Amino acid sequence: MYDAAFPNSTRLFNALKSATLCLVALATFSDRAPAVLLYETSILGPTGITAQQFLNQEVPGTSISSDVFQAARFYLPQASRVAAIGGHVIGLGANGPANGPRVTIFGAIVALDDETDFPDSFDLSTPDVKGVTLIDLPENSDVAFGSLDVPLQQGWYAMVFGTGLFGSDKSLGIGGAARNNLDHAHANYIFRSGNVPGTGWSNQYTTFRNHYFAVQGDIIPEPGACALLSCLLAVLVIRVRR
Repeated sequence: MYDAAFPNSTRLFNALKSATLCLVALATFSDRAPAVLLYETSILGPTGITAQQFLNQEVPGTSISSDVFQAARFYLPQASRVAAIGGHVIGLGANGPANGPRVTIFGAIVALDDETDFPDSFDLSTPDVKGVTLIDLPENSDVAFGSLDVPLQQGWYAMVFGTGLFGSDKSLGIGGAARNNLDHAHANYIFRSGNVPGTGWSNQYTTFRNHYFAVQGDIIPEPGACALLSCLLAVLVIRVRR
């Protein structure tokens, strides 16, 4: 409503309204931005590998089970919200296709000190585990993800995949990670096995590479973005009042 006594009141009201809507939109975007690729270990290779091809090693692969966890270190250059982790995987059942290829594995995000660090515990029971999810493995190899919602600060992390923990399959919990992908130079794999002394964690052998593991999410806007918009709002109000 226009007020003759205050000729700038309508313009001021409209300016405040517009700025408020911008602030709300910025906050909404930061919470609901669609997930994008934050990290991948490799360039994805052909999918659709059958369990039999995998077991015969016609296409190379690595087991994911309660005995052996597969993992990869990765670095987040700025604060991010992780929405999903997964990879190029396949379900194998307890002894291959005969016992059913449908398997549920877990995926976990673990905080690391640096690019050479390992998770703090054998069973992922320590506070360095920041989030977990379950992933249903496909009958033929494909990229499969498990959803989560984990805000993380800049730094080093590992994504870990295995069975027998966090509600994942154990008795029929054997999956596989295909190794027909092409590693990026920064790929940094580790694994956990009961055969490794100490905590059970070790760097992955040179021959067990070319997995495709990936992290999806979105970048958390810097606090400065809201501060900048607030400053612009203040300038706008001053100009309208003149």
